Amino acid sequence: MKKRVIAVMMMVMVTVAAVVSGCGTKTSDNSPKTENRDDEGQTAETEKKEYVIGVAPKMVGSPYWDYANEGCKKAGEDLNVRVELQASTTASAEEQASIIDNYITMGVDAIVVASNDETTLLPALERASEAGIPIITYDSDVPDSDRLYCIAGNTQVGLGEMMAAELVDIMGESGEVAFMTGSLGAYNHNQILEGYKNILKEYPDIKIVTTVESGDDQQQAFVNAENLLASYPELKGILGVAAGETPSAAAAVEQAGKSGEVAIVGAATPNSVKEYYENGTLERTVLWDPYAMGYIAVKVAVGHLNGTEPAEGDVLYEGGEGIKIDEDKNLYIGTTVFTSENINKFDF
Repeated sequence: MKKRVIAVMMMVMVTVAAVVSGCGTKTSDNSPKTENRDDEGQTAETEKKEYVIGVAPKMVGSPYWDYANEGCKKAGEDLNVRVELQASTTASAEEQASIIDNYITMGVDAIVVASNDETTLLPALERASEAGIPIITYDSDVPDSDRLYCIAGNTQVGLGEMMAAELVDIMGESGEVAFMTGSLGAYNHNQILEGYKNILKEYPDIKIVTTVESGDDQQQAFVNAENLLASYPELKGILGVAAGETPSAAAAVEQAGKSGEVAIVGAATPNSVKEYYENGTLERTVLWDPYAMGYIAVKVAVGHLNGTEPAEGDVLYEGGEGIKIDEDKNLYIGTTVFTSENINKFDF
């Protein structure tokens, strides 16, 4: 059985199909604030403003997003900027749009957002662009917006193709497969699903039976997995799009006594699935470093405000690798395939 380990930090994250993106060029005037004082013969003083970066992750309260949010905050500390981070606990696109509007009212210097739904967020991001606020997306893009860069591990289609190829390698070239996704409205999730289909269509004896959606709720993902196992007793494979789907699928498969019978591949933080590697339920998972992704997203925003743009090969995170940038300004930090041989080397 092949073992492929791709470099971390990165990650996805290997690039196969390009993500369709719309890249904006609208920027805000964030030059240092100059205050002229001529009373009592005082000389002019220049006061550099403290940048405020409004971060809108998909949610708070999940291991993946809490770790990514730590990366955003750490970048703020290292770069001496203030990071405002607001999110709901339910991956609500409507609440996220309200948060972006709040950032516009606050007059933040840049917005960093991981989209829950590209269609729902687009009007709010258009309002931000009209206000002259630069936008960086990460994890999940809004390609029709005027965002400057999208920070990702890999092309999302390429990530899906990677996962599906790993699944076929484990389960073989025939059998029933189900997809578990966090949101049918999230651009990145749908791109990953497209990647799954690109690979699986090459195997006529593999049947895709259904796609289930959890709303990025890990408990709902567990229920979905239980229902899949009950509804499709011959199920041979599960592909988990989001980081909450894969551990939930593994828990349901283990509980059903089907470890080793139903192959599971998907995105997952290492700490959330280590026990399933130990008991044989999982063989491979795929992910980038969410902490590094959050850190880099804020760093790219601050760099833009200071007049510096990222370039191919730049190392933007300590211990990471040189980034790749495509023509649509998707910035790729790299991905890792986790196996039983390497998963204990990672602690996040």
